Amino acid sequence: HGKGILEDQDINTLVSWLESRGRNAEAIPLLQALIRNYPDLIHYYTRLMRAYHYTKQPQMLAELLQQAEKHFHQGGRWTESNMAELANGCYTCGLPQKAIQYYDEALSLCKRDEPFSHRANYLLYERNYHLAKAYSAVGNTIKAVDAISEAIVVAPGYYQGNQAVTQLREVMSQSQNLDAYVEHVDKESAKTGKDSPIIRKALGLVYASRNDHARAIKQFELALALQ
Repeated sequence: HGKGILEDQDINTLVSWLESRGRNAEAIPLLQALIRNYPDLIHYYTRLMRAYHYTKQPQMLAELLQQAEKHFHQGGRWTESNMAELANGCYTCGLPQKAIQYYDEALSLCKRDEPFSHRANYLLYERNYHLAKAYSAVGNTIKAVDAISEAIVVAPGYYQGNQAVTQLREVMSQSQNLDAYVEHVDKESAKTGKDSPIIRKALGLVYASRNDHARAIKQFELALALQ
């Protein structure tokens, strides 16, 4: 590269090697050059975002995100896949609120443009799963579980065995106030007469993992009764 004889595809490989070794500072100028050469490829932006994040350069990260937003909102580039890619980048870089915004937009576009298709079901499953993680990161357990629940409903074919429970448990385990979420579930159940054994089982597993066995038992008993 120093001799100027690498093609862009080889520079991309060099960046991947640097990333894999945690040498993100050295990857930054290479990614900047790739963005100049390929301004419409969003994955170069998100890789540079991560490099700024890992090298603790929040101002550069914020400026790059603003640049990406401006560029991709023009010329018909604000597509579902680009929204989701930018959302993934924001989540990785500790910007969950921005990630939620982009995931919501991507989901709305997917539902509008590809209703009932196999591809749409997969995208709804994947986007909702990542949206749930972003909501969990900002402490909104209700929204996080709603997102996972929607994924289960619209794309049940992608859930094998206990995968649904595993993903619910994953987002619930990040909750700082799980008792408040349980109170919400109890109130909704009393009001609507509807409940979910999958959600109750996941709650029981999270409580058990926290050694709060009394609360875990209660949730497992409810799960059994509902089944």
